[in-house]
Amino acid sequence: MIKNTILFLIVISITSCASLKKHNESISQLHSVIDLKDDVNKIHKQLVKHHPKIYQYITKNEFDYKFDSLKQMITKPINSKQFFEKIGPIIVSVHQGHISVIPPFRKFSKEERKVRANQKLEFSNLDFEEFNNKVYISNVIDKRDSLLIGAEVVKINDVPVHKLVNKYKTYFASDGYNKTLKKRFVNNSFKSYYYVDNGVADSLKIVFRKNDSTFFRDFKRVTKVKKKVITTQLKKRTKAERKENKLKQKEKWEFNDKYGYIKSRKEFTRNFKYIGKDSTVAYMKIRGFTTGNYEEFYKESFSTIDSLKTSKLIIDLRDNSGGRLSEIEDLYSYLATDDYIMINPCEVNSRIPYF
Repeated sequence: MIKNTILFLIVISITSCASLKKHNESISQLHSVIDLKDDVNKIHKQLVKHHPKIYQYITKNEFDYKFDSLKQMITKPINSKQFFEKIGPIIVSVHQGHISVIPPFRKFSKEERKVRANQKLEFSNLDFEEFNNKVYISNVIDKRDSLLIGAEVVKINDVPVHKLVNKYKTYFASDGYNKTLKKRFVNNSFKSYYYVDNGVADSLKIVFRKNDSTFFRDFKRVTKVKKKVITTQLKKRTKAERKENKLKQKEKWEFNDKYGYIKSRKEFTRNFKYIGKDSTVAYMKIRGFTTGNYEEFYKESFSTIDSLKTSKLIIDLRDNSGGRLSEIEDLYSYLATDDYIMINPCEVNSRIPYF
């Protein structure tokens, strides 16, 4: 039995390695014109077949024309990434915010993932913001980079940043003709799309401009600094002390869960406070609807608002990219004065839908 188990594990390991190698080879190799055009036809067919309102924001003639034009443009073999760059903008033309194409990613072995888990690219410490068609550093996670705040980003690896932004904006859609999402894209997703476009880099050269001076900096992949564990002779705790410490840890966990603590950024998803000299204005900042015990947060916040008879409430949803419908509905339930319908019934084109 043990021999069979070992043999089974060896077979899984070999199969996994072969599958990993096959996947990485498939996304880098050139695909034939016939196969590429066949994929274009399949994507077109599946979208029309399964989407109940595919022509809500684009006419059938326009949509068909885009696919026909793409097939005519494909005259030589290209790789998966090049195909993604061509098909992505066509999918975006549907103007449905939840329809997108997932780009091809290189897969890493278990050993590679283990090494990279202990590393971090310094580039990820930066937050970007677009203003007047220029990109600036709006914030930094590592305070050692604080001097970069307010600097304009000119180039990344010798590529003008405005070209990158314009390119990435063709990879995703906003619902209908909403323009706000496109404007806030740089704040939310620029780093993610850069990784998608260029893969996982070990270093990046970024050119900045600030106070009429231009300079550059190399951002490298560095090993994460582990906190030193100082071993000292600890005093043996009494049963009461252990119980008190356990209670404190539980209270801290519940607090972080209620406010949605983001460890990597050392900030909370949900925040609530009063502003102004007389504290008559309540301020609620919601960075997302994805983490933590939201029910307890909203219940506590609105109980405070009611008890203090607060007449003004500011809800800051800037750069909130959405999340759980249940949380959104919970927040809205405290604001609505009449009965409401949060979402319309789902529409499908088949008797047995995917969801």
